[in-house]
Amino acid sequence: APVAQNNHAAVQLSASSDDVVLDPSTRHARITTPISTVLGGLSLSTGALSTASFPANAADSISAFEANMRKNFPGALPNSAVSLRVCAALRDRGYTPANTLFGSSVCSDEINDTAESLVSDFVNKLQVDGGFNLGGLGGLPFVGISGMGAFVHHCPDKGKIFIMFGPHVGVSNDGTVGKIERIGQKALSTSCGAGIGAYKAIMGSASDEE
Repeated sequence: APVAQNNHAAVQLSASSDDVVLDPSTRHARITTPISTVLGGLSLSTGALSTASFPANAADSISAFEANMRKNFPGALPNSAVSLRVCAALRDRGYTPANTLFGSSVCSDEINDTAESLVSDFVNKLQVDGGFNLGGLGGLPFVGISGMGAFVHHCPDKGKIFIMFGPHVGVSNDGTVGKIERIGQKALSTSCGAGIGAYKAIMGSASDEE
C-alpha cells in the first residue's frame, strides 16, 4: 500500500501511474529505498524523479536524507514500483501463481523482514504461497549446494523459478549512508553491518559493528 503522506517533502516517481509517492520522513522509506535501488539499477528502466511540494516545514535531517539518497542512489525506486514492474515483466514471460517458485536471498537483518519489505511485496504481487529463504548475512545465499538443491526440487512440474537477490544499505535521518536508526537504540546502527564489517576487514581496519 502507498506510504501515507505528511507535511514533509516527498519523492514522487513520474514514470508510471502505478508508481507511488515515497515519503522519506518515514523509517520505512529510509530502510526500504536503498535495496530497491539495487534491483532498479540491475534490470529495470527507472523513471525520472520529481518532487511533490508540501508545506515548507520539513526538518533539515529529512533534507539531508533526501539529498544523500539522490546523490548516492540516483533513480531509487520504492519497493512497490520495483515489484510492480518486475511482476508485470514476469507475467509477460509466462510466470503464473501456479507455475512459479519464488526464492529470496537478502540479508538476515530484521529490517528486511517486515510486512512492507520487498520480499513481502513480491510474494503478494506474484500471488504465491510464500518464498524460499536462501539468504544469509549480506544477502549471500548461505544455504549452499544442498539448500539450492532443495529449493529447485520444490519447483512445480515444468514450472519457473524467480530469485530475488540484493544486499541492503541504510541511510540515516542526517543522511549518513550505512547507518540507520533502530527502535530502542539511541546510537545509530550500521546497515548492512555484515557488509561494512567485510569491507573493513578487506581494508585492514577493525569493524565497529554493534
